[in-house]
Amino acid sequence: MRRGMSVAARLMSSRAGLHAPTRSRRLRSDEGSISPIVPIMTIVILLLGGLTVDTGRQLDLRARAVAYAQEAARAGATQIEEGTTELRVNEPRAAQAVTTYCAEIERTGAVDRCTFEGLYLDPNDPQNQARIVVQVNVRMSKDATLLKMVGLQTIGATGTGRARPYEEEGLGITSNGE
Repeated sequence: MRRGMSVAARLMSSRAGLHAPTRSRRLRSDEGSISPIVPIMTIVILLLGGLTVDTGRQLDLRARAVAYAQEAARAGATQIEEGTTELRVNEPRAAQAVTTYCAEIERTGAVDRCTFEGLYLDPNDPQNQARIVVQVNVRMSKDATLLKMVGLQTIGATGTGRARPYEEEGLGITSNGE
């Protein structure tokens, strides 16, 4: 006789066809069906995590590229024409100031590429036809973290900075030097 079974249970099990299938018999056909999905879900979760981490790093990289570009543009915008009543940027000196700043940040490895794009009209001052807005473009890259699993080795970002000389009302240069 079977140990641990009550008399009523033994009587029930001895009658053919009257006992319900046990839980283990019902699940045998489903046994191990979750095994193939576990590695797939693990890879999906890692890829989503990598996408989140590397997207955040790329947004940070873009913000830093814009900051470097704006700083380089401000360096160029300080090079104004002296001895004139109109606000004008000295383009050769502005290009030299931007190039000097760019060379320094490229030398330190902070950016991959920094270029002086030129002088442009100020879109906020349609009356002034002088090209006084200095524009600089910066390119940066960084190694990817988790997205290396899918072959993406680096993430990159570009930033454009624009600056114009500051002109305070009433303090501009006058024709007689006052």
